[in-house]
Amino acid sequence: MKLVVAEAESAEAQAASDAADSLVTSPIVYAEVRAALARSRVQRRMQPSEIDHARRELDARWMHFAKVALDDQVVLHAGDVADRHALRALDALHIASALAFAEGAADAITFVSWDRRQRLGAAAEGLALLPETI
Repeated sequence: MKLVVAEAESAEAQAASDAADSLVTSPIVYAEVRAALARSRVQRRMQPSEIDHARRELDARWMHFAKVALDDQVVLHAGDVADRHALRALDALHIASALAFAEGAADAITFVSWDRRQRLGAAAEGLALLPETI
């Protein structure tokens, strides 16, 4: 969301995106961002023109992300992650997706999140975090 809507941490998110060798995500991110934009519309936190701009920005950026397949292995691992850390389903899916990608990655990966509970789970699973603190 921080890459398509101006928020407090958007500059930091953009700097991390610019510095990354590659950007990898779970395909659920697209639906999450669209849902957040819809909530912003209903709650009138954003103007319709801002939402349209954010949606276009999301669509333009989306093709540049590699996506981790949500196969049975990732979903089952997400269940285990949720159990271990009492996480919400989508947070556990993000962490399990990152762990699945990390298994085949030649270099270390960094998990980017500003959600405290999600970050705690990711750190407990051994993922490096960005930002280092929030």
